[in-house]
Amino acid sequence: MRPTDEIVLAALVKSSSTRAAAREIGCTENLIRQRLKNPNFQARLAAEKAEILTVAVDQMRGSLSAAVDCLASVMNDKEAPPSVRVQGADLLLRHFLKYFETSELLKRVERLEKISRESDQ
Repeated sequence: MRPTDEIVLAALVKSSSTRAAAREIGCTENLIRQRLKNPNFQARLAAEKAEILTVAVDQMRGSLSAAVDCLASVMNDKEAPPSVRVQGADLLLRHFLKYFETSELLKRVERLEKISRESDQ
């Protein structure tokens, strides 16, 4: 019996390769490759992966405050070795800088996209 699209989608989302997905559901890689040629199937797979990523990002977002608090407490711990405190401060600064740079780039891209849309109209 041929696996349904739902079964193939679940295997692809869970597996690291088409070979692993095929092995998991007991079909050939060729069957999976054929499904992947279908634009509707590709869109469904992309949506499934996006949903998983969204859930993971939401979980990480929920832990951000605790991570910052942890780094700050290491940085502020007067009994910790200076090298550990400096490393905590350095990590906080590096992550903030990366966030700031990414935010600024995103703003620039959004402005450019807006300008592009306006010039197209």
